[in-house]
Amino acid sequence: MKKNTFITILIGMIVIIALFTWLESIGMKSDVISNTVGTLAGGVLSILFVFWQLKMEKQRRAKQDIVNLLNLIDEFPSLVSEDYLKNYLREITDATNRFDAVFEMLNPYLNELHKAIDQAETSLILLSDSNQNLKNFLQCSNIVQIDLREFIQEAHECKEAITCSRDKRINAARRLEKKKSAVIRSMKKLIDVLKNIGDQEKSLQKIDFEGITEEVYLFAEGYNQVYQKLLELIDNDVIKLSQVNEKSCYRQGDFTKQVDVIAPIIEKYHVKLPETVDRYYENKEDIRNKYKNVIQQVLLYKALDNKADFIQLKYRSEVGYLFK
Repeated sequence: MKKNTFITILIGMIVIIALFTWLESIGMKSDVISNTVGTLAGGVLSILFVFWQLKMEKQRRAKQDIVNLLNLIDEFPSLVSEDYLKNYLREITDATNRFDAVFEMLNPYLNELHKAIDQAETSLILLSDSNQNLKNFLQCSNIVQIDLREFIQEAHECKEAITCSRDKRINAARRLEKKKSAVIRSMKKLIDVLKNIGDQEKSLQKIDFEGITEEVYLFAEGYNQVYQKLLELIDNDVIKLSQVNEKSCYRQGDFTKQVDVIAPIIEKYHVKLPETVDRYYENKEDIRNKYKNVIQQVLLYKALDNKADFIQLKYRSEVGYLFK
């Protein structure tokens, strides 16, 4: 029952009860009037209770559906972490099966996301009276699904590149990273829309939108701040250009040696590794190695984002970078 319809019925009942009460007050007393007033009063209370139960159930369902959608959105960055794209840049061809296994999960993921969006849409229709909120949600959720389909298409086209020449691998990795970034940007917009709806709906205000979707915000301010600090080390001549195997580059190992300098930035901006990498450090006290891995991840991300050239100095081992 819609809120306005219920209010109209409730007002009508109150008017009728008031009328019977007035009739009794002027001397028109009868058992019929008393029974009628009692029945109507009980009916009003019963309807109020049923309406309250339905409203609570709608709120609970909507909250659960939105949390489920947020959790599913947050799985995407780890599902296709840069850690998997690393094999495109490195001269490793025996990881093809692992790479294929990751991208075979994309279509099932898209199907699950579509179901979660439909469920959230249904709940929002029942919960919210704002057509604009629903319109914004539908627009953003459609864009997320379109971007994700384009990413999946790109992934299928790039599948064979892992066994191709280095130039083709790098080109494929950067194409995938560009499409992945587009998916994450559209997901952030959808989260913002849901957060705005949550600010208006009391039952949704307790949802920790950014906390649940922490993975989606992984590549935002924190990674950029660490990257700027790395460039600052170059500008201050702390990290020097090296000549390795007849190639000029900044060695990755020279950056990770500066972990104590970069650690405050990592801690200040709560920079974390993708879940697929981060879980390795669960229950481990070696925080320095974890921060070194963060530095490596930032460098890799910038290479995939075309901000730096990745240089393989030794098979499966030493890595260097040249910044653009």
